[in-house]
Parts: sequence; C-alpha cells; structure tokens
Amino acid sequence: VRHLYIRASKDCEEISVCIVINGNSLPCADKLWAAIEPLGATGLSININKENTNVVLGDKTKTLFGKAEITDTLLGTKFEISPLSFYQVNRDQTEKLYSLAAEYARLTPDTVLLDMYCGVGTIGLTMAKRVKELIGVEIVAPAIENAKKNAPSIIFIDEVDAIGRMRTGSVGSTHNEDALNAFLAEMDGFVTDPRRPVFILAATNYSVEGDSGKVLDPAFVRRFDSKLLIPLPDTDDRFALLKMSLKRHGIHFGADFPGSGQLSRHIQR
Repeated sequence: VRHLYIRASKDCEEISVCIVINGNSLPCADKLWAAIEPLGATGLSININKENTNVVLGDKTKTLFGKAEITDTLLGTKFEISPLSFYQVNRDQTEKLYSLAAEYARLTPDTVLLDMYCGVGTIGLTMAKRVKELIGVEIVAPAIENAKKNAPSIIFIDEVDAIGRMRTGSVGSTHNEDALNAFLAEMDGFVTDPRRPVFILAATNYSVEGDSGKVLDPAFVRRFDSKLLIPLPDTDDRFALLKMSLKRHGIHFGADFPGSGQLSRHIQR
C-alpha cells in the first residue's frame, strides 16, 4: 500500500475509498469492504502505481466494490467525479474561491470563457450560465469521460504522435501500435449528442503524409475532419517572441538594440 485517499460528497451522501498500491491486487479486499461499507462507504477501488516516483496516482484504476465515482454539487451544479479526476479537497472553501474568481472575471452574456486543464469542469461549469460560451480543455482521459457526462467539451491531446505515428509492424513498436488501434476503435464508435458536442483537437510535430520517419499513420489522420498546418516561425517571428518573453520579466530592448536580422548574424558568429 502506497497511499489511501477518500472522497466524500456534500453531507457525506457518497464516500469513495481509493487505495494506491504497488501491485495488481489488494489482499483481503472483501474483508476491507465488509468493514467500511457499514460506515457509509459507497465505493472501494484500487489505483495501480508501480513507478519509482513521487506522483501519487498511476494511470490504471480498478473498481472492486460499489461505485468508484461520487456525485457532488458546487454552486448549484452537479458533477460526477472519478478517482483520477482532479477535485478540490475543501469543497466549502472552493465555492467561495469560485465565486470570487467569477466576480474578478467580470463575466458578461457576451463572454467566451476558456477553462484550461478543466478536469471535470468545475470552474467553468459553475460560471456557464453567466457567459455566452464555455470551452473546456483537458488531456486526462478519466477527466474527459466525466466532462462528456457533465457538459459539451473539447478534448485536447498534445504530442499525439506518441500513439499516432506510422505503424511499422516491428516487435519493438507493439505497445504503441496497440495504443493506436485502441484509439482508432474509440474514434470509430465516437457518437455524441449534437446538443452536447465533443470536439477532439490534437497537436504534433509530425507530418500528416510522406515517407519520412516522422509521419502520422494514415488511418489515424483520416479520423480528423480538418487539419491545420502551422509553419515554423521565421527569424522575425522568433525575434518578436523573444522580445515578448523578455518583456514579461521586465527586460526591454533599447532603441539601439539590433533588429532581428542583425541579431541573427550576431548569433551565427
């Protein structure tokens, strides 16, 4: 056993118990459930984390008894929360923080609200009634499943070439190709309510076609309706980005500072 954490909904109507283990099973799990269920527990799950790391949770969770998720209410909005989905520890204080954040945001009926790394969407969804449109962005799969149940959402996958690269059939690529096949199967069966759409966005440095070593699998590429190719920045673009980045740290270029062309020549020397 590495960790134990408990999630409870308001007034403890639902209590989920999750045990993080360095193994595949929990000995005497049935006896543990028999002991905690009469105390109000509504679910018992294990999270498998065999990595040598200080990260608490692993990628895989198994529900042993009851229901691993809890349903809680924040500022009048209900959320379903899985063991891997981020959720604030102190819900009462969270309501105060979210209310204050909404006040500072000065939301209007014309506002388009972007909720980055939204998890189950608690921040954005508690403000959704005040804005024109809410867009939630998340990359954690269990949180995505919760977001699909809670509201319309955007699924963002960065560095998607980790699973979407061209299949070669070699022995060493079996794990990646299994992940790609699983993803393709999910995409084929992906059906959503038109009134509650789910958009999938992906980013990569790989090419969408060609015969180089860095190219995405054609079957993967075909699953996406649109492709947006963004060229690499030229010298002037990089120079503008450099100035913008330094300005954030209080560093400003004087009038005698060389332009991007001169700076490029200085660097090459």
